[in-house]
Amino acid sequence: MIQQTAFIIYDIYNQGDEDVSIDLTIGYGQIGASILNLDSQIIGEYQNSFSTILGRNKQLAKKILNIYCTIQDIQPETNKIFLGLKIAGGKKDHIQTIIDSTVSDHGQIASALVTIVFI
Repeated sequence: MIQQTAFIIYDIYNQGDEDVSIDLTIGYGQIGASILNLDSQIIGEYQNSFSTILGRNKQLAKKILNIYCTIQDIQPETNKIFLGLKIAGGKKDHIQTIIDSTVSDHGQIASALVTIVFI
C-alpha cells in the first residue's frame, strides 16, 4: 500500500471576489474516491477525477482544506497509480504531482492526505 502526504501553503487574494478552484486527477485509468474537509466540515465527496469551486478568496482566507483520497489499481496492464492536483484562483496556480508510482500487485491501494492552508 502506498501512503503519501502533502502540505501546501496557497497564497490567495484574501480581499478578492475571485473563485478558488481545485482539480484532482486520478490517472492511468484507475478508480478513486475523495473527501474534502474545510475547517472540520465535509464540503464534498467525489469519485475519480473531479473539478470543483471551493469558494471565493475572501471566504477561504485563513482556512485549512484537507483532501483524503484513496485510489485502487484496476488496470493490470500498467499497475501504475497517479494523483495530481491543481489549485487556481489565487496569486498563481499551484500544480503538483502527489503520487506517481508503480504498484507491485494488481488491486493494490494508495492513499493520500493533502493539507492546504489558505493564506
